[in-house]
Amino acid sequence: MVVPRTVSPVDLEEYAWLAAVIGVGIGLASAVAAIVSAVVAVKARRDARRSADAAERSAHADETLTAMELSGRHENLTPNLRVEAVSWAPGSDGIRLTVRLVGPHGLDRLDGVKIRLRDDKDRSPQVAGGPTQEQIDAAIWGPYRFEPGVDGADRLGRSVEAFSLRQGDERPLYVRPSMRPEWSSPEWWLGEFADQPIRVEIICTRVGDEPWRLVVDVPQPQARFDTRLQRTDAGIELVARNVGEATAFDVSVSVHADAVRFLQEDEAAVLNAGDSIRTMIQATVPLTDSRRDASVDLVWRDQRGAQRRQRIDVVAGLSFAAP
Repeated sequence: MVVPRTVSPVDLEEYAWLAAVIGVGIGLASAVAAIVSAVVAVKARRDARRSADAAERSAHADETLTAMELSGRHENLTPNLRVEAVSWAPGSDGIRLTVRLVGPHGLDRLDGVKIRLRDDKDRSPQVAGGPTQEQIDAAIWGPYRFEPGVDGADRLGRSVEAFSLRQGDERPLYVRPSMRPEWSSPEWWLGEFADQPIRVEIICTRVGDEPWRLVVDVPQPQARFDTRLQRTDAGIELVARNVGEATAFDVSVSVHADAVRFLQEDEAAVLNAGDSIRTMIQATVPLTDSRRDASVDLVWRDQRGAQRRQRIDVVAGLSFAAP
């Protein structure tokens, strides 16, 4: 038979102390667990934030790369347009402005081609009593303008309606000499744009792409003359052939010095590309290399009405001529 052990007051104190130790241990373990849990939670939040930041940076990098790729693609697809100007028809002062899409590879068409004449000079009123800003804005400041109503041109002839264009195709547009404002002198107006190109701004659009903006300077079409001098029994024959892109008007030859005189003059009211004019001249002095005054001038008006002149050195021309 087992007799229960009697617990003394001393034993009770020991048991109490042990219980306290055990309780402290349990509380410390709970505290450690709580601390560990908190640390884990903080680390988890930090890792989540880092992951989010990394994802955001990656997304931003992807967006930047995509934007760069799109920008590069857009630049690589910049339309290659060939714009040329020639006489519209023999004897006409009109010009055919031809727009042709020649590239690049990958750009098969343009859904819209909008052309506008440009002037990049400051045209603000300069003097009191001069033209007003409204009058200035109503003028086409350039050598040519679109014919109002033709090709959908506006009433001033500054721009034409947009048109579509496929690669390899071309679109002819009709332009004529710009109208001189009534407050300017004919001489000044002709001289201001005598050698200025036809500057056009072209806005190209295609569905799915950002627009392209191009500025093109188109040289004015002009008559150019290839001259030939030849000695004959009757004198010196001068043949001048128009090898340019435009018609020459009121063509004539004038003597530049007394070393040469006319034997037979020729004039042409209209000299189209490919046409020639012939004149017979005679030297009044021996033609040597030192006679630089032995020359004649070929004179004509261009399609805008401005006077043009080409000097022909008779001595130099004869040095290349057949005997």
